[in-house]
Amino acid sequence: IIPNGVDLEHFSPGMPPIDEFCDGKVNILFVGRLEKRKGVDYLLSAYQRVKREVGHCRLIIVGPSTRWSQRYEKQVKQSGSTDIVFRGYVSHAELPRYYQTADIVCSPATGRESFGLVLLEAMAMGKPIVASNIEGYASVVTHGVEALLVPPRDEQGLAQALISLATNATVRQE
Repeated sequence: IIPNGVDLEHFSPGMPPIDEFCDGKVNILFVGRLEKRKGVDYLLSAYQRVKREVGHCRLIIVGPSTRWSQRYEKQVKQSGSTDIVFRGYVSHAELPRYYQTADIVCSPATGRESFGLVLLEAMAMGKPIVASNIEGYASVVTHGVEALLVPPRDEQGLAQALISLATNATVRQE
């Protein structure tokens, strides 16, 4: 079996970040389709706790619109949160800049992921990862080494992993 790979020249830590997000806040990035199995609903719930405990953070959601997009955006609008940004579809050329902007990449999928290409892209960019401990992701990263893995659908575990990285720049760098 030859696993997926990423272009290391394209996904290079030398990319410039997105200037508007370089304001000292801890940027948490989600990349993927906005659909239920990607776990965005758990991330949005967990982020509320992260925001209360960390304060100076932002959630950036990148991914093509789906029928779930409006639901998620409505949920965020009703919550009154101003630090959750939906960017919609981002071109392949622009995507590395979003990774470069991120302090943490989060992929909270609930299952049915055969492989974590997003995780490879994040690792190529040298970014710390919080992801669900599902088979497809656990075959790509090791808990406590390349990522913090949490049980799928565990909002509290997801929040705690994000908080632990958001509040400790040394651990994020490791």
